[in-house]
Amino acid sequence: MGNVGSKCKLAVALMVSSLVLGCASTSMTSEANPAFAGHRFTTLLVEGGFADLGQRQYAEDQLCEYLADFSNVKCIESLKVFFPGQEYTWEQIANRLAELHVDGVLMLKPTNSGVSSAYIPPTTYTTGSASVYGNTVYGSSTTQTFGGYNFLKPWASFQAILYSTSNDKVAWYATADSKGNAFAKWDDLIESAAERTAKKLVKDGVLQPVQDKN
Repeated sequence: MGNVGSKCKLAVALMVSSLVLGCASTSMTSEANPAFAGHRFTTLLVEGGFADLGQRQYAEDQLCEYLADFSNVKCIESLKVFFPGQEYTWEQIANRLAELHVDGVLMLKPTNSGVSSAYIPPTTYTTGSASVYGNTVYGSSTTQTFGGYNFLKPWASFQAILYSTSNDKVAWYATADSKGNAFAKWDDLIESAAERTAKKLVKDGVLQPVQDKN
């Protein structure tokens, strides 16, 4: 089970001898279908709508981790049910979902992505030392300059849709924008979007909140 809150990977910035977070944040706008008011989904099949198989695997894994963190829903990754290299008929899909008692299919997919550029101005640091021998003071200093370069920050827009398997209607819909810092990767954007999706589904009353385990 994942930790509650954004899980950010630490990268060591050796030039400045400090730890820098490779993280992303996500803003999301969502709407729950009033026709499903009072209904709580119990078993979700999650699907990452990514052309890259590794990104799809990571998206489905993160969705299930965060859904487990925030809700009582049972989560099933689509890649563990349907082989991505095979085509299935609608009847085959429907039968498999019924066997697994899936009442909702949650899809998270990117709609746009890119990078933004920012400039870090140069900063100069000077360090020195001194020693005394008799009546003479000996000193030395070292000057280093950091910055003076551009860095790229990734961003992506996402769409999250929850379908009801009972009538194939959209029960919940959301759009999101994820932004990363200079050390963020695509995985950071996906993870942030997955976390926000799980939180929103609970907040919007679509999923039952996880019970207090304390």
